Amino acid sequence: MSFNNHTTMVASKMISFKNNITNKILLSFLIFSLVFSLTQSMGAETIETDINLSLNEGMQDLKLQYENYLPILIENDIDIIGYAEGFQGTGSESDPYIIEGYSISSSGAYAISISGLSEDIHFIIRDCWINVSSAYGTGIKIANVSEEAFIIENNLIVNASIGIEIVNASSTTLVNNTCQNIDLYGIQIINSNYSYLENNICKDAKQGIVIASSNSVQVHENQLIKNSVYGINVTSSNHGIITNNYITENNRGMRISGDNNTMTGNIFYLNTQSPQAADYGTSSWSSLEIGNYWSDYTGTGDYTLEDGVAKDNFPMTIAELDTDYDNDGILDGWELTYNLDIFNATDAQTDLDSDGLSNLDEFLNETDPSDEDSDGDGMKDGDEVKYGYDPLNDSSNQERFDMIVLSIMIVLFLFLVGVTMLFAEYQAK
Repeated sequence: MSFNNHTTMVASKMISFKNNITNKILLSFLIFSLVFSLTQSMGAETIETDINLSLNEGMQDLKLQYENYLPILIENDIDIIGYAEGFQGTGSESDPYIIEGYSISSSGAYAISISGLSEDIHFIIRDCWINVSSAYGTGIKIANVSEEAFIIENNLIVNASIGIEIVNASSTTLVNNTCQNIDLYGIQIINSNYSYLENNICKDAKQGIVIASSNSVQVHENQLIKNSVYGINVTSSNHGIITNNYITENNRGMRISGDNNTMTGNIFYLNTQSPQAADYGTSSWSSLEIGNYWSDYTGTGDYTLEDGVAKDNFPMTIAELDTDYDNDGILDGWELTYNLDIFNATDAQTDLDSDGLSNLDEFLNETDPSDEDSDGDGMKDGDEVKYGYDPLNDSSNQERFDMIVLSIMIVLFLFLVGVTMLFAEYQAK
């Protein structure tokens, strides 16, 4: 063999050997990359999640355009003539007069007072802002009118002695009104059977809702907050239905004097007096084995009311509060447990403990919204949920660590196999 041929053969073998080394190195690198990618996808790397939420605190206020208007005083049919041109509607049942969108400030006895009308004259009073500055002034008073003649909705009344007063006006409907900073009564119903109250707020009065000598009144999903005497006071009234109201931080939540009234599903929360309600008649505090929630209930037996005789035989625990007043997807019992606002839907999207989970996500995952690491394994709840671990199982971190160790061992084994193969091949050459 010539020298040139020998040199060419040696060069060819060296190139082949280098190519083999290169291929094996590339193969080892590829295997390492695949294993590393696997460990990444399984959460082997510690992930720090930084989520900045930009949410407005509290509810967004609906801003209405109010028209300044003088107090409305109507005491008979003739008085309507002076206002009729400014009201929508004709006053019939199908086309009622509408008092809407007014800002009324009164220093007299009433901001709106309508009384003494003949039958078949109907009104809707809605979306008005009423401020009463007189010592004994009333925001809205309806008296001595026919049944089902009035609907009062979405009004804001402040600084009055009485927010809304209904007298001898059966089947009046009051919905979504707010009466705040009231001297005496937020809403007062007198001798007005079958009245219906829903989603009203009565706050910072002496008594939130007063029902006197009025039978079969329905009081549903109202808020009675920080009233200095009673949240709800029912006097000499029978067959009322009082359900799903939120009654909190009043001196006493409710006082009942009458027969055959039914109270179920109400939330009595942190009212000063305990027991939080008093019953001086013969009414029922549960129905179909559903009672009320009492924040001072010990968790065993009945809840006995102030008179010592009446009882709630099926008091609910906080875990049994399956209502959702603000429709934010979180049950009210859970919100109360963690000091959230059951009437504020925006708090579902806030992140109290900055762990990457909103309060709604915490509720759905059954984690603690006040603890960023519910299972105490050193990994934030949000990261555990994001990477497929159980935020309530502290062993999931050990499983993750075991997988990391196994992955490293596999990489080292493959690396050693590759090096051994290369060394053996080199020795054979």
